[in-house]
Amino acid sequence: MTERLKADATDAGGPELVNDDPATAPSKRLISYCEAYSKVNDGPLAIADLGIEPLRAQCPHLDKWLSTLDTIEP
Repeated sequence: MTERLKADATDAGGPELVNDDPATAPSKRLISYCEAYSKVNDGPLAIADLGIEPLRAQCPHLDKWLSTLDTIEP
């Protein structure tokens, strides 16, 4: 499954560009590759396993959004 996801990201031009249609959104792809996938449960666990810094490095839009949030005063 990992290789298929990497291929999807490469074919799209990067991980942030995979989400090109509601029918092929990342969660829909994951479900088609692994029926037991649960976006609500597995998504946060995957992020925790990967770490936020590698995600920021791969996803400039995410990095920009998180940088904006970092500037907001509590």
